[in-house]
Amino acid sequence: MTINLLLANALQIEMRNILKSLELGTYIKFRGETGYISFVGDEYITLCTHETVTPETLHGKTFCNVLIYAQDWEDIEIDESLYPRNVRNYHGKIVEHPGNDLLPPIEER
Repeated sequence: MTINLLLANALQIEMRNILKSLELGTYIKFRGETGYISFVGDEYITLCTHETVTPETLHGKTFCNVLIYAQDWEDIEIDESLYPRNVRNYHGKIVEHPGNDLLPPIEER
């Protein structure tokens, strides 16, 4: 028995799962605007395009956010050039063990 994946519910569930994989702070592009995700909800997400330091405001910053409604989610692109990847977080001491000479250099790991 097979189930048609193009059922109305299947597309909504797939889109929901894709959006769950996006995290706050992920850099994206949307119709020419570039920024980071500042809110993810069921009906819309927000794209923060600008932050301005404004000391007289409650939080010390003002934000310019673009609402992206559910019907426009297909136009979202993850901007991998701005999203940091493969950043080495460990800066501790490296202990020499037998077999370390078989490993690639640390810079290449």
